Amino acid sequence: MTICRSASAAAAEANQTFAAIAELNTEVTMSVYVELTLASGSIVPRHRTQYDRVVSSGERSGMRKPVILLAVFVLVSGTAFTLAKLHPARPGLPKAEPGQKIVLGDFYAGQTDFSQHCAACHGQDGKGGGIGPKLQGLAIPLAVAKAQIDNGGATMPPKLVSGKQESDVLAFLDTILAH
Repeated sequence: MTICRSASAAAAEANQTFAAIAELNTEVTMSVYVELTLASGSIVPRHRTQYDRVVSSGERSGMRKPVILLAVFVLVSGTAFTLAKLHPARPGLPKAEPGQKIVLGDFYAGQTDFSQHCAACHGQDGKGGGIGPKLQGLAIPLAVAKAQIDNGGATMPPKLVSGKQESDVLAFLDTILAH
């Protein structure tokens, strides 16, 4: 019981001392007040909770990072797979105008023009090249081929041949395309 009375007396004395320090506006540190308050036993140490332990020690769940990485991987993979299947940027064949009449020129001149202007990409006689598709045996109508020549597409520039040369190349294409 004497300890409690002396502790309360010490706390009361500390309060008076603190008031005097504050009133005098001196540069005395607060350590005297803190030591006296601790000596009084009025401060009870708290027990850490599970939350405090995680926050104060920086511990984290070991599964959080792998789960996040797995979720990001699944999201990116799913997006890539969906875009590959949908292929929204896929180039298509140009649409031929309905009722368009195709004028065919000279086959031999067309073969020469094809060799000069088209074979670099489509290969000799349309058998396939490095950049353009193989044309020999390709099942497209001449109207679509003409639209492709006129409009270009993908890596093919438009109007690579025009006028008589275009008619001649179309005559040559008529012999190598599948009908």
